[in-house]
Amino acid sequence: MAIRKTDTTKELLLLVEKLCKAGELDQAEKVLEQELERKPDDYLLLMNLGRLDEIRGQYLNAYDLYQRAEFLADKAGQKEKARRMKAGAKKHIVGKNAFGSDYYKVRLEGNSKPLELEYSLKHLARRKELLDAILATMDPGTKTILEIECDAGIITKNLADHGFKVEGTAENMDNIVLAMGFEYGEMLRQSGVPSPNYYCSSIDEDKVKLINKKDVIMVLPPSPEWYTNRTVAQSALILAGLLKRVRRQLYFYFPPENDNAQDGGLAEAVLSNLKEQMGNIEFETCFRGKDNSTLYRIDRRQANTGDRTRVVPLGLDVNGSNSSIFEVELQYCRSLNGFGYTEEGWDHFVETLREVIKNHETSYEQSILKRFYGCFQPKNRQNHFFGSDSPGMPPLDRGWTILPWMETKNRQLIPVKSPVSRPGGNHHYGPNSDEFGRREFNKLVKTYNLIRRFGYLPEIFPDGYVQGYFLKDGDNYRFCINEGQHRMAAISLTGHKVIKCKLDPSFLPVINLEHLQQWPQVKSGLYTREVAERVFRYYFEEDGRRKAKEVGLLK
Repeated sequence: MAIRKTDTTKELLLLVEKLCKAGELDQAEKVLEQELERKPDDYLLLMNLGRLDEIRGQYLNAYDLYQRAEFLADKAGQKEKARRMKAGAKKHIVGKNAFGSDYYKVRLEGNSKPLELEYSLKHLARRKELLDAILATMDPGTKTILEIECDAGIITKNLADHGFKVEGTAENMDNIVLAMGFEYGEMLRQSGVPSPNYYCSSIDEDKVKLINKKDVIMVLPPSPEWYTNRTVAQSALILAGLLKRVRRQLYFYFPPENDNAQDGGLAEAVLSNLKEQMGNIEFETCFRGKDNSTLYRIDRRQANTGDRTRVVPLGLDVNGSNSSIFEVELQYCRSLNGFGYTEEGWDHFVETLREVIKNHETSYEQSILKRFYGCFQPKNRQNHFFGSDSPGMPPLDRGWTILPWMETKNRQLIPVKSPVSRPGGNHHYGPNSDEFGRREFNKLVKTYNLIRRFGYLPEIFPDGYVQGYFLKDGDNYRFCINEGQHRMAAISLTGHKVIKCKLDPSFLPVINLEHLQQWPQVKSGLYTREVAERVFRYYFEEDGRRKAKEVGLLK
């Protein structure tokens, strides 16, 4: 079937439909891709190309196109349709992570050929330093951000998680693939995660003029070639043009010129040329690395820099914020068991690591973890929380009932068997097989060694943040850890007092005692108000020490 020019998107889509019916999928794809070059922000083109990729079994490609369409949609109905299509494509995507001493790999299956990506921890840690410097100086009123040269997407993705609408570009398609691979790694583990928009694009003095205005634009090339592939004057012209496209702040980064250290010659030359073009302009140094890499900022605002806590909320300040990431003090964190992670509390993972730190030869068979699984084997939720001698508190004494503030699609609200936390057992209590225990022990030690070596760097790993939700009683609160128990134990023993966490999108962010009557399982009649409140207060009154004494692990 011959391809003819069309005047409207509607006519073009009718042509694509005819091509698909005729089995000419390659031609249909060519038509859509050519039109997308002219209209890269067209919602209908993206959705139709995504659908075509689904028909051809290219589910990774389809998911990416639907995600771009969702980002660009300007109507609620369009966004919802894109989300539904994403969910359908996601069902066909499988991912797996593998960790080495200095890297991790992500393998994604969902196209005709698996996608295998490798990420350097050292390199990503450098990008994380830039992210920290940006968050510390960014205007809290920022809404839209463009990152030029987004590398593996670590900064773009984390800024999206902080509630900003972010786009990331790179001249090299390999970087876009790495960024999308990191995105898939997050997407496969949780739903409802914020999604930035990535696309491959080069930039020059003319293309700068076509960029829509943003609150913040960042030029963060991972290597100096971005500058050296241009003349000093061209680099300065691009930065000057970008400055006209920002409403608030422009950030630009000069990476080290070699593996040893740079003399600053490239940065000085570009800055000098930029001053000649822009006249009296002030640069602020936001970050300088040990290798003399430097991040600069030009501030176009009239007001002073805002309070950083509005960009990175602390504790309950995250409630009502657009950010899903926040800082929380370790003393307010609790596991599902109600165990604490400070010196004043007691946690079976923390105590196991203490043993390993004292004696590196400690095995699972010799560990307090094995003894804990052996002596703490509750029969139901009441035993789990309040011990075997407590008087009956329906429904806790009937089985493994869900917590009173939780929604569930499962009609069996009181399972007879204990739920598994991962295949083969439950890492919060026993009984568990020795094989399960050894896996938990080995994962715990591996996690500790990784965090001790590199630090707690959730920004650089897919699904790297400790996750949970808040219990609120007036001004007091507890942060309940739902994902990341091993990380929490390791973090508590590496000097952290305040940690970055993420809200688990599977739960309400804040469970307020004032709203007890509206909790799902109180409304359903499963819990009385009295028992529901007793369970709630358990997390405020306990820190693990009573439980450890009860089972004979603490005097």
